[in-house]
Amino acid sequence: GIWTQLRTSNVLYLDVDFEKRAQYLAAEYGKFDPADLIEATKRIERRLGPQQTKNACIAISENRMTEACRIILAYYDKAYNYGLSQRDQSLIQRLSIDQYDEKTLDTIADQILS
Repeated sequence: GIWTQLRTSNVLYLDVDFEKRAQYLAAEYGKFDPADLIEATKRIERRLGPQQTKNACIAISENRMTEACRIILAYYDKAYNYGLSQRDQSLIQRLSIDQYDEKTLDTIADQILS
């Protein structure tokens, strides 16, 4: 029942520039211990691929978080886009946003929940 409801519910797709998302994620994840980030990145190696995993881990260890986030985000974008392609397209509402910061995201969340 829950699965069916999830698959038939409306989807709000926030369309945000790739580079803005990478920079936002780098700022957020850059606060964490690099060793923990490397460990987490290695856990998705099967899907990310050995070369991209290696490149992302090197970038993290060299404090090049935006580059690491670009590599990992490309993988997640591909996975999410595939998932969206399997959905009823009439249920997907696309919203392009120029700002990608905590205040903007909070405002969007408030609008959705009200």
